[in-house]
Amino acid sequence: DLRENKYRQRLLNLLGVKYILNKVDPQVSTAKADSQTFDNSIYKLIWQKTPWQIYENTQVLPRIFLASSYAVENDKDKIVRKIFDDKFNLRGKIILEEDLFPKITLVKDDAAKVEIKKYTPNEIVLQTVASTNMLLFLSDNYYTGWKVSVDGETGKIYRADYSFRAVPILKGNHSVRFSYNPDSFKLGLWISAISLLGILVLIILKKKNVK
Repeated sequence: DLRENKYRQRLLNLLGVKYILNKVDPQVSTAKADSQTFDNSIYKLIWQKTPWQIYENTQVLPRIFLASSYAVENDKDKIVRKIFDDKFNLRGKIILEEDLFPKITLVKDDAAKVEIKKYTPNEIVLQTVASTNMLLFLSDNYYTGWKVSVDGETGKIYRADYSFRAVPILKGNHSVRFSYNPDSFKLGLWISAISLLGILVLIILKKKNVK
């Protein structure tokens, strides 16, 4: 129940879940919002057709945003407790498992913005604009196979808020590119190339022997 489970609500906010599809009991009228399940101070009924309803989460966090503050915590249990603490501002502060290196000073910029230029399963391209140094947050899963570059220069992805991604961004306009290029994939290509080369050599040697 979203009304009673505040932890589930904070998780949905952090994951960027903006819309929820709800199926109503056919015996219950869909003429009004399901106030028993959805807190009407958080969820807005935007569409309905028996027996379905769609609610908009008005507290959802952007899937990608720029933040000006962070805390360092590498204890998983403490990270979870912070995330589910009502007093912890998920939009204003990001939890990192290690400090930024090199360390930079972050300053709030209310006019800062980030725009999605490309989003595919293996590549994400973003454009950031800020007058101060900030921390880019992306609520996609942190995985070592992902790489990042800022204006073509290799950068570092930090694990953020337990399982997401963050990248330090200096002031100005920048193009940020995430690409999925795991080492296992590279190794597979090399093995395939060597195997193919070996097969070609065997074919050539066999033809020479036949002659």
